[in-house]
Amino acid sequence: MMLRRLKEDVEKNLAPKEETIIEVELTNIQKKYYRAILERNFTFLAKGAGQANVPNLLNTMMELRKCCNHPYLIN
Repeated sequence: MMLRRLKEDVEKNLAPKEETIIEVELTNIQKKYYRAILERNFTFLAKGAGQANVPNLLNTMMELRKCCNHPYLIN
């Protein structure tokens, strides 16, 4: 048996969701990786990676998004 709630059954006093978009510039390392992904520069992207960790760029847009959101590329 699954527990299922309807939208009407949930807390009604919650304020509506508010989204704030803050635009920031990419860091230098993010810019390097972003350009390498766009240009499909596998030599730069495979630097420091093992043979099994060669990047797969079939979905370029997803890779660019990962580059922008990756915590190790942000100070």
